Amino acid sequence: MSKPVNILGMGIITAGGNNVDETWESLLFGKNTRSIFPYISESKKAHMISEYKTDNKLFHMANKAINQIKLEPKPEVLCLGSSSDTFKKRETNSEIFPDPIILKLKEAYGIKEYYQFNNACSSSSYAISFGMDLIRNNEADTVLVGGVDEVTMSSIAGFDACRIYTDDKCRPFSKNRDGLLLADGAGFLLLSSKSPRQPIAFLNGSGLYSSANHMTGMEPESVSKVIEDSIEGNRQNTIDGIIVHGTGTKINDKVESEAIQNSLSNNPYITSYKRVLGHPQGASGVIGVCLSIKAICENQLFRTLPYSELDKNLESNITVNNLNSEFNNMLCLSHGTWGVYSSLMVSGVANYES
Repeated sequence: MSKPVNILGMGIITAGGNNVDETWESLLFGKNTRSIFPYISESKKAHMISEYKTDNKLFHMANKAINQIKLEPKPEVLCLGSSSDTFKKRETNSEIFPDPIILKLKEAYGIKEYYQFNNACSSSSYAISFGMDLIRNNEADTVLVGGVDEVTMSSIAGFDACRIYTDDKCRPFSKNRDGLLLADGAGFLLLSSKSPRQPIAFLNGSGLYSSANHMTGMEPESVSKVIEDSIEGNRQNTIDGIIVHGTGTKINDKVESEAIQNSLSNNPYITSYKRVLGHPQGASGVIGVCLSIKAICENQLFRTLPYSELDKNLESNITVNNLNSEFNNMLCLSHGTWGVYSSLMVSGVANYES
């Protein structure tokens, strides 16, 4: 078994709030999230964080999330996942493109070594996995990992062209689900081999896979593969809960449900945050990890949808109520276009106290 990697701190900004606690409260109590603005037309909606309307929106969101973390020890490496950073460049009329977001962040925080990942909606999960590998291979002691994405005209148009963008509300695992709804979001974690303070959780494993099979089609075998890879070799391999990708498309929710049934025998609780927060694209994975840590710390999990809306043809243990239970080990799934899949395993500190 590979040694778990310390998670020393976390920070997020979402359509549900300016930090983990505010976002968690929105998820538990179904609070109204950030204003939903028309973006392309009145019929195409998006969760957008209204206070940031400048060309530096990605930087402002990332900076707000990072500032929630005590960066001690100082990170030697920055690993960032973002897909809208590249979309943004296609939408400018200038031949001189702005610096990638990662260059602004590494300058702001004095980090010399950096890596940027654009693996569609799995981007931040790939960044987290890479940071974990750097630490496990003794190539770095402390790494800042995460992702940031904003809603762009290109991304909405792309999903709409694939006929998986909703005109209404995102409804993961609902019998009435009809598509995803994009959102702004950012999240970051401080990973370290050092323990100057008590870790808030451990990163225990990851599974990554790219099938390049279909632009939007998904395969349950691929989801099963990343789940199995992320828990392989872990002595604490009973998964209590899963924050799934849960986009609210016909295909995604069916495939994830089937894959979980095929991969895990203990029927863990399953939830998706996208009904409330929307789909933050490349930041999906890191936001899911932060919410997984919160679930472990609070021994609590938010519901996905009301029971009356549940698609009962999906056999997974989907949350229809907020739960109070013991969550020691959580998985976070995120997947992307052209068959990009990922799973990250997070465990509570209590599991390793002796």
